[in-house]
Amino acid sequence: MTSGPGAFGDDRLAARLAAACHDTDPALDASALVAAVNAMAPAPLAFTHVSTRRGWHRPGGVVGPDGARVADHLDPWLDAASGGDVGVLAGRVGDAGLQITRLVGETLILVAPTGAAARDFVQLEIERLQEVIERPLLPPGPLPETIDEIRDPSPTPPCAPGAPPIGVARYRYRRITDIARLAPVLAGQSQSGRRVVRFLADWDASSAGRADRFSHRWVLTLIPYTDRFGDHLLEARPRPAARIDHPAIPRDDHGRHTALWRRLQAYDKAAGYPMAWYFALVANQGVPHEVALTVDLDLSEQDAYLPTRDAALIRGWVADPYRV
Repeated sequence: MTSGPGAFGDDRLAARLAAACHDTDPALDASALVAAVNAMAPAPLAFTHVSTRRGWHRPGGVVGPDGARVADHLDPWLDAASGGDVGVLAGRVGDAGLQITRLVGETLILVAPTGAAARDFVQLEIERLQEVIERPLLPPGPLPETIDEIRDPSPTPPCAPGAPPIGVARYRYRRITDIARLAPVLAGQSQSGRRVVRFLADWDASSAGRADRFSHRWVLTLIPYTDRFGDHLLEARPRPAARIDHPAIPRDDHGRHTALWRRLQAYDKAAGYPMAWYFALVANQGVPHEVALTVDLDLSEQDAYLPTRDAALIRGWVADPYRV
């Protein structure tokens, strides 16, 4: 179980979810994972899969030329085998043909509502991992000067084309977070946390909150960090749950009155919910802040193309702008 702000449930729940991940074949459709998770989740939680973040990787371990496991984790093995000296490492491994692996991953985000407000949901993160060959432990040619150049070459070389995977892909439980419990913690720990809580409150106050659940359209990227007092905290960054091809709203040519309103309507239609352009603006998703200024100017001239609740939101943002 991941402990810390917003942690949900207990270690037994984490163990059950981890078992569900371990026992589910990643080659199957994600619906199989959702079914396995829901079989383990306590009532009334009912998870749905809303987002997948792809394209990340992390260091793996060390294997022989035949794929036999030498070490699960590169760093401690490298320190023990080298004593911090490249020459010592080369003398010990010789021409054994050892290779460094990389864990290539994607993160599946599952959410379960717990109430009506934007913050009322539980977010479950599950990783799909595949270990692949990254590079030879000792590169051809002259030896690197330091162990750190072996540990983390710059730039990191790409995996060899067609490099065979090591073993099979697998799911791994990452973290479950009660966002309703996390929100007041975020508000109390930093200015960025307070902005995220305001983002959630803006959803509730807007037409978006009356049209759909926040967690159907947005998820929170949670980044653990340790502050200067040694406390383990989380930074939260909202991001769209799904990629949507929105019509562009240029920074220097977004029109006025009817022309701008039509652009905003087209943006919202593509997103599937009202005021999508506003939340994209606040979350740095390609809508320039000048749009809100222009809408506010239109409202001041009695061009009331926004509902009252949304007009109030824009006026509030212009008076006290923020980004998340």
